[in-house]
Amino acid sequence: MKNALRGLSILGVLIACSCGGAWSAEPPPTKEPLDPGQPGAAEATGGPDETGAPSKGGQPGQSAGAKSKDAPEISRSGGEQGGLVVFWPRVIPRTDDPAIRKLAGELQGQLVTLAKKAAPGRKLDVRPEPERVCPRAGCAAMTLGVLLVHTGGGCTALGLVSGAGTGEQHIVPWAGVVKLTQDRIPFRDHPENQVTVRDAVPCKVLVAKLAEAEGDVVKAVGEAIKR
Repeated sequence: MKNALRGLSILGVLIACSCGGAWSAEPPPTKEPLDPGQPGAAEATGGPDETGAPSKGGQPGQSAGAKSKDAPEISRSGGEQGGLVVFWPRVIPRTDDPAIRKLAGELQGQLVTLAKKAAPGRKLDVRPEPERVCPRAGCAAMTLGVLLVHTGGGCTALGLVSGAGTGEQHIVPWAGVVKLTQDRIPFRDHPENQVTVRDAVPCKVLVAKLAEAEGDVVKAVGEAIKR
């Protein structure tokens, strides 16, 4: 399987995870979907925070009403100053495979554990599926996410770390071997456009492999806190 995955390019696709079958994905736009007022944007209700309480309107990165015209991938909460928003993973190619969604949930759980280790005492705002990006105005809190790439039963994960506001995003290889065109990109650019997968790991052991490079993601979080 390693030879089959070696050299796989994921330019032009979002975070992906696959349990077999042909590789397919739609090219993404240059930027993330626009938020309020975007023609044709999907409606979505506010999601729960880490405690299970519904998000409150009026915070940075949030719509004030019960519903929003934001694309569903845009976070309904920007967190709070001094806090940390933990996004749902970016999954490419898009899939309804329950095994992949389960893996995405496990990855988010690992992000929460890592966030508590890297930023102890900070308020965490854990976003529900599919919220994975700040609105155009940015988030009040720093953010932590993961890019999950899958094909043919192989998976690769990269940490995504950003400071508060509209600063750049740091891409950190976490599991699997990748080549990065650049490891820091502008706010709301697609991180997968910078990644070429050299060697994936079996999806079934992806979570276990995260421990090997966890320190690199923790370091990136610490650097974002200092900025």
